[in-house]
Amino acid sequence: MTLIPASNYRVVQKGRGGMAPRLQLQLRARFSLAAIERYQQRQRDEAEGVRARVYAVREAAVARGVQVVVDETRPDEYTISELSDEE
Repeated sequence: MTLIPASNYRVVQKGRGGMAPRLQLQLRARFSLAAIERYQQRQRDEAEGVRARVYAVREAAVARGVQVVVDETRPDEYTISELSDEE
């Protein structure tokens, strides 16, 4: 019997993008600039962790003799995304 997972998370190669200028101004009015910078740093740290995991899996595959093809036309940024059944 195969169980259907409750969530379908996958690592996707795509640029995360920045925070919209209007949202920055709204958050800056409510919070401090330092809070926004901490949030952005936390996002960069999370992205770096995902990138490190991708590189580790890629290096393990190469060590096993698997040919790894990397799409150099996309940004070297990765994020964890939930993929729904509709996609």
